[in-house]
Amino acid sequence: MDLSKLLSSINMGVKIAEELRNNDGKPTPDLILFPLFDRRLSTWSSYKDGIFGHIQKCRDDLPSLRNRKEFHFLSGSNRLKGYLYSVSSPKGLVLCCHGLNGMADDNFSLCIDYFVRHGYSAIALDLTASGESQGLGISGLQQGPFDVLALENVIQESPELSKLPLLLFGHSWGGYSVVASTYFYRTPVAVCELSGFSTPLDIMTSYPTDRFGSVASHSRPALEEALKRRVGDYHDLSAVEAIEKADNTDFLLIHGSEDTTVSLQSAALWRCFKDRNSSRVKTYLDLGKDHMGIWLTKNAVKANHEVLQKAKPFLKQYGKQVSRWPEEVAHSFFASIDKEKLNEFDEGLFDQIDSFFQEAIWKYEAK
Repeated sequence: MDLSKLLSSINMGVKIAEELRNNDGKPTPDLILFPLFDRRLSTWSSYKDGIFGHIQKCRDDLPSLRNRKEFHFLSGSNRLKGYLYSVSSPKGLVLCCHGLNGMADDNFSLCIDYFVRHGYSAIALDLTASGESQGLGISGLQQGPFDVLALENVIQESPELSKLPLLLFGHSWGGYSVVASTYFYRTPVAVCELSGFSTPLDIMTSYPTDRFGSVASHSRPALEEALKRRVGDYHDLSAVEAIEKADNTDFLLIHGSEDTTVSLQSAALWRCFKDRNSSRVKTYLDLGKDHMGIWLTKNAVKANHEVLQKAKPFLKQYGKQVSRWPEEVAHSFFASIDKEKLNEFDEGLFDQIDSFFQEAIWKYEAK
């Protein structure tokens, strides 16, 4: 286990034990929050040793992303890592934000690669407790928007980067984060999110809400109170309110019709605007796409599901770390997969995003 993940697990275990001791062993809302937020979300070494690190393409596989400038910046008390990919005569600067349990250099790199190949400079970050950034955990999901704000401050302090039209792009937690950041910082020209959620409480309560309806709503006040104690006023920072405040920014909200991670019924940001498209806010439902594979083609999504089903017996028997699988088992399994097919990128979807960004830049420059 990575040292950072080990320390994170110890830290979380201590908090859980203390909470149980202080409440005579009774369950409390805080016991739900500890496993969600008081843990290390991702590390590069754990990703590379897992099943996804073996079947997914990552930055190492993408020639356009080989050259970059790495830098550090502070978000709160944590030192985060950022990555700048520069092109000559860029259309604009795309700030790219990964999802929960992800990082800038994993399969999300396929999205960054698209923007660089299509004439944008791109700047990405590892969010708090993710990838190469510091943090044994996050206080809550509002940490993402604040990390984006910290990076936007870096951009504004750069004489070169601050001249470029700023475009925000994110997936899942990163999708929520780039949208919600505009609640405070309303200079981006355009924002595109994939599979994002509307508020932290919406995504945290969506599973019981979808299954038990109004019965689940009774637990929401206690959960909100616990979240407010640990986070403060922005515990449920709303991406919906951010869009309504950022009236000089264009938004494109994209969601997969088969997404079971960020529920279409109770958590998706897309659902809040699907019936009120405007010149400033556009929505798109990508039929047949799920949560993790939304930037892949439908054939690739299907192929990934098949491979993960085949991997289940090995994961159950040998564990999540591929390095612990018997050598002959690992070699036989991975030799049988078609990595190109598994990582077939949906250029058509991203051509729509490119057109959206270009139209927003044209409007911005015409003002």
